[in-house]
Amino acid sequence: RLFSSEDILFADSAASFRIVEKRADIKKGQIPGMGDLVLLFAILLLGLLFIGGLFAGKFGLWGVIMEQLMFLVITVFYGWYIKVDFKKLFHFNGFNIRGLAGSVLAWAGAYLILVLLSALLAAFFPENADNTALYDLWGNNPVWLAVVSSALAPAICEEVMFRGFMLGTLENKYSAVKAVILTGILFGAYHMSLNGLIIIGLLGIVQSYIVNRTKSIYLTMITHFINNLLAVLSVLYEEQFTKALPFLAGDELPASTMIIMALSGAVLLSLGMWMVGKKEVKGVK
Repeated sequence: RLFSSEDILFADSAASFRIVEKRADIKKGQIPGMGDLVLLFAILLLGLLFIGGLFAGKFGLWGVIMEQLMFLVITVFYGWYIKVDFKKLFHFNGFNIRGLAGSVLAWAGAYLILVLLSALLAAFFPENADNTALYDLWGNNPVWLAVVSSALAPAICEEVMFRGFMLGTLENKYSAVKAVILTGILFGAYHMSLNGLIIIGLLGIVQSYIVNRTKSIYLTMITHFINNLLAVLSVLYEEQFTKALPFLAGDELPASTMIIMALSGAVLLSLGMWMVGKKEVKGVK
């Protein structure tokens, strides 16, 4: 069985909270305990709930950037304090062209499939007000600021948090399959909506698989940026975007188009995952 016990995420004893130890007593090259992962995730969620909204409300898109940087600093500081092996935990390794091509193909395939799933879910669970408020911020600010705050900053900061700290921690305790799935679930839960849990969670699983296989977080920083960039541009240039790529709108598509999208997505996703799974893409310095 995939999850054969009830101790997923919460089984470790208090000793798994390495943050409570004196830094001088901690040996170098540590991997965080499961308690550290749960604590950091709770801190990030609380920060998102009680501080992130305040930043965005007071400073607009600059506040969104401040929120992302704050979470990045917290994550890096946590790792520094417990003396983690940054390269191993955060997957700070290079990549080759095959790994990059496979990552982009896997993301593109997942994107096509999730556009269809998102449209289906939207019929039952309409877009929440938080997203609408963010879209309004995009429209009332320079395009470059919308891109930096909502594409570039999350691509770096969220990847370090999830495909870095959390995936690296889970890989040390569980099998690759469990680590990848759990990281995706945490990534979806972080976005705090049912649509986010499903759509973003599934995309997070694909992203986590890429990093698990290639050991390079830079690849998912690239695909994360492309994904969010498309989201920003599709809102800011909705008319042009819909005309150029009508099938990505996901609304009122003919059944034939939906079938082609689903099949194309499945082929691209499978090909990309096969490419990043090859040994040749691993361990590139």
